[in-house]
Amino acid sequence: MEQRPMKHVIGDNEESVVADINVTEVGNGAFNPLRIPAKYKWTALFLVITLPIGHTWTGSALGPLKNTLREELGINNTQFGVISSADAFVNTIFPIVGGLILDWWGPNIVTLFCTSIILVGSIVAAVGVQIGFWRLLVSGHVLMGFGIAVLDSATQKFFYHWFGASGLALAFGLESAISSTVGLVSGMVAIPIRDQTG
Repeated sequence: MEQRPMKHVIGDNEESVVADINVTEVGNGAFNPLRIPAKYKWTALFLVITLPIGHTWTGSALGPLKNTLREELGINNTQFGVISSADAFVNTIFPIVGGLILDWWGPNIVTLFCTSIILVGSIVAAVGVQIGFWRLLVSGHVLMGFGIAVLDSATQKFFYHWFGASGLALAFGLESAISSTVGLVSGMVAIPIRDQTG
């Protein structure tokens, strides 16, 4: 929002007073991101950036574990391709529906719902790996896809809520950098973790 002083004349006689009115302070009680203290902005940024870390970690670990999954689940390359693209299948249409849901109910409730779906999907995927049933692993990734499709939009809405137009690019840049770093670390440590845990 543009922050410019506006001249306002009070009174209509010779003793009229001219006052400076700050445009950002005038409004209908709407939330003003320019007034949020920096410590709250940085705390919110940290918390919002951590929302998709689990899904990013899981997705990045699949590639290095391809041979392990093929051996333990008894699957071929086509079936592994289905596993690795299961969450992307949901992201073709559902973000539109998710955006409507996000506009209707707001980011707070929708984010809790999305993270819960991602958690349930992760548990289903883990159970699928433990019992050696690859279709259950696919189901878990589809569930995670439903959650992450809307969570991305909710994250962007949170960023705009807390930063407005000021600092928004920095918030997006930090989120992208953290996500890429998590993906890199996940790919690097997937095999050592497998070797250590069996």
